[in-house]
Amino acid sequence: MQHLILVVLSITVLFAACSGSDQAEQREQSSSQTAQTAADSADTQERDDSQTRTAQRVQQSTQESDEATDAGQQEQADVRTVSRSEESDAEQQSQATAAQEQSDEAGAVAERRSDEQAAQEQAEAEQTASEQRQTEAQADSDEQSESEPAEEQQQEAQEMQPEEDQDDSEPEPKRSSSEAEQLRLRAEEIAADATVADITGIVRWLNGAETSIALELAKGNVVLIDFWTYTCINCIRTLPFLTEWHDKYADYGLVIIGVHTPEFEFEKDPDNVRAAIEQYGIQYRVPQDDNFRTWRAFNNRYWPAKYLIGPTMDVRYLHFGEGDYDGTEVAIREALIDTGRDISHIPFGTTAVEPQRDPDRGRQTRELYGGTYRNYGRVQYAAQGEYYLQANADTFYEDIDTSREQREHHKWYLQGLWRNEPEAIVHARETQNLEDYLAFDFQARTVNVVVTVAEDGEPFDVFIELDGRWLRRDEAGDHVRWDSDGRSYIRVTVNDLYRLVKLEEWGKHELKLRSNSDQLQIFAFTFGSYLGGE
Repeated sequence: MQHLILVVLSITVLFAACSGSDQAEQREQSSSQTAQTAADSADTQERDDSQTRTAQRVQQSTQESDEATDAGQQEQADVRTVSRSEESDAEQQSQATAAQEQSDEAGAVAERRSDEQAAQEQAEAEQTASEQRQTEAQADSDEQSESEPAEEQQQEAQEMQPEEDQDDSEPEPKRSSSEAEQLRLRAEEIAADATVADITGIVRWLNGAETSIALELAKGNVVLIDFWTYTCINCIRTLPFLTEWHDKYADYGLVIIGVHTPEFEFEKDPDNVRAAIEQYGIQYRVPQDDNFRTWRAFNNRYWPAKYLIGPTMDVRYLHFGEGDYDGTEVAIREALIDTGRDISHIPFGTTAVEPQRDPDRGRQTRELYGGTYRNYGRVQYAAQGEYYLQANADTFYEDIDTSREQREHHKWYLQGLWRNEPEAIVHARETQNLEDYLAFDFQARTVNVVVTVAEDGEPFDVFIELDGRWLRRDEAGDHVRWDSDGRSYIRVTVNDLYRLVKLEEWGKHELKLRSNSDQLQIFAFTFGSYLGGE
């Protein structure tokens, strides 16, 4: 009996143990399922958060891209290219970041799953990231290949520019990008408040780097604009003063810009202008305003003309023609002082002496022009009616008999075969005995003529008579020479102004020019009534 009881008790204990084990296993399974559910929920939440962050980055990148594109449309083409490149880089970086987060997320989930499934998902994630990197690399390659043709075209365009249009001046010292940008912004502010135009439409800059009035003012300088042309005798007389002002005040903020606006076509030749720059010792910048763009922007009408500007972009001093050199220097010094410069140690005045007009002078002869551009208008310089019948025509002219008829003042007369071209009166045949001539009466002390060289560059001679005889040495201008027969002449070797007559006293005289060459082109005559010549 006791043995039976023991058996029953053992079975009961064993059953209870099995039942407890089953319940524990069920609780363990339930707990495991709960943990797995929580893990899955966390994974889902993490993926949702990651996707949300990715969407936010993509949206932010897209918004920045749109803003950069809008801003880029207001800039130049190269700036637009940089903007597009930056937008693409930002978007690609965002996509790369999203891909990396997806890869990291997949790796984290794989650690909580079976090794086989984790390895498969990790491989897929790495493949996705690899494809993304390849896409980025291809995009970078495409951007580089798109920019290279533009650079090549720009280089080709520069190489196709005429050699004479290239700036032959020494470049200014390089500034840092931030300093240059500050100057540019300051120049824009100055220009926005300007009451005077800036330099524009310049064909080429000689004797210095390109600049502008606003930029020089932004640097704290004062600008003196001088409109001139190298065959103008009035301009030539002012050059000694300009060059001396440059020497005295350039280191203290005075920037002289000699805007060369040509009166005749040959004055556009940069070699001619360079020769004049060297001849007159000009050290300041000379921009060639061949198309009169700056001239018209200033509404200018005279050679020479001076406009002093600074510290603000307003004309503080203006002078047309020669003279008032002391007044000009006073204005220059006042402007420099207003910029804060100390020029108290620089003496006032120049070594150049202002020429004085002859007090006994009467009515001086006006400038005389040879071409139809000047004659076929309100003012006429050619005295003979045949000149006005047809332009660019070879016409035989007969001079008046001065023993019976007096020449009209301010006009010239022809003898022989001549052609009336737009800018000049041209001797239209070769002769042997100087039988053809141009003649006029003048009232002055000095006479100058503007002529050009032969088409083949060969020199030719122009002979000069004063009152029916050859010039004496005390009457001759600086360019006159004499042959073995005592005949006075000039030899034309360059396109320039030639000084013919320089008299000790003011008076009325007759002048004749003769040449056997059919290359003689006479553009203009100018006159002076100063003591000592000029």
